[in-house]
Amino acid sequence: MIHQKRSQKILTVLLLLVAIPQALSMPLLNIEAEQIESRVIETPERHKIFIGRLKKIANTLSPEDALTVVGQYSAQTYRVQPDINLDEVIEALADNVQKNLTPIYQCRGRGCGSSNEWANAVFGVPELYGPEETQYYWVGQSTSREDYVLIYASQRSNKPVFLQIDRIQGAGGGVITELLENLEAQGVVRLALAQVQGNPSAFAEAISRWCKGRDGAVLALVVSDQGSGSETSDLGLSETSRLAGDILDRIDDYVTDVSESTTQGHCIKQSYGFGPLAPVVGAPNPRIDLVLLP
Repeated sequence: MIHQKRSQKILTVLLLLVAIPQALSMPLLNIEAEQIESRVIETPERHKIFIGRLKKIANTLSPEDALTVVGQYSAQTYRVQPDINLDEVIEALADNVQKNLTPIYQCRGRGCGSSNEWANAVFGVPELYGPEETQYYWVGQSTSREDYVLIYASQRSNKPVFLQIDRIQGAGGGVITELLENLEAQGVVRLALAQVQGNPSAFAEAISRWCKGRDGAVLALVVSDQGSGSETSDLGLSETSRLAGDILDRIDDYVTDVSESTTQGHCIKQSYGFGPLAPVVGAPNPRIDLVLLP
């Protein structure tokens, strides 16, 4: 079910809103702003969270990386008061909102890519469009569950800052959903490395659930990075091998921690780092491949 409304009331932006779980409770963001739109999708759906520079290639939206999460969705759009600039909005976000979440991705200015695509293709709010030099995007995740907050802000010259705050409350987790839906049928599932590193316990739980009851199933875990020239990419063979081993160790630790009260285990028997040797067009980068071995 979708609820949508537009409001003309001046208010102090509140981040304690309906449909936000306790794990995502946040204090006041003390900025005077006008809420111009509000949307809620109560039924859990699949949502894509972009965590990379955004551009369009051959009329197709092409992010450098993205997460897929299934859950409830809510969004609010605000017009900030004219005497508050983008720097002040970003500072208020850091002081009041972001400290309660684990950051996954952020960018500012031209590093975010096309403002037109963020405004129209991603958020569907034309008012968010502005110069690429004066835009800001941030994604954070709850430390205890697969819930996300997305923030986008932009400002046109001497115009007010427009602020978008989206929340996705995970319903069982995108990792689990992709494992169940794709792994057995396709033999491989590809996940963004940040998606796993951001919530390793959820990933380990997903693996454990998938392996349970599938006697004889054997998985391999592969970390790859085809390289993009950025500071956070270009992981070589040795580094991806180390990361693959570390992730497998985390899964082993999780299974050990819960083994006293459950019969959970996992079926990942091998881990590899392929570095840049296995590029896949359109796949997350850097990424993790879970491969069902014959």
